Amino acid sequence: MPAEARAVPPAGWSRVDDGPDPGRLITGRDRLARDPFFEVLHRRLLELLAACRGELALDVGCGTGEAVSALAAGGVRAVGIDRSRRMLEEARRRHPVLRLVMGDARHLPIACGRGRSGAGRTGVSSPG
Repeated sequence: MPAEARAVPPAGWSRVDDGPDPGRLITGRDRLARDPFFEVLHRRLLELLAACRGELALDVGCGTGEAVSALAAGGVRAVGIDRSRRMLEEARRRHPVLRLVMGDARHLPIACGRGRSGAGRTGVSSPG
């Protein structure tokens, strides 16, 4: 496995709930999302996923739920998953109608199968 694939994310992002000021990371994430590069990247991703209208999409590491919200507004059955309680609280505050689940990308609380069309079919369960 290449070294970059084994890289551990910076402690600030992997341990949001353990830090002295989780709100600081949320504010920083919001500021980063307004950077022109990430605005273009986000817009392009949503354009590509527009073809998935009606399909289920899982946003792993959804943070404050902005992408989940945009996908849902575009007709995608979007679900957000994040391991940070604080990020999910903020996502739920901003987007109370979204489906948001606490979980870890290494151990997703999902079951996958194949539909008749060959498209992936995924079920998401809320842990505990």
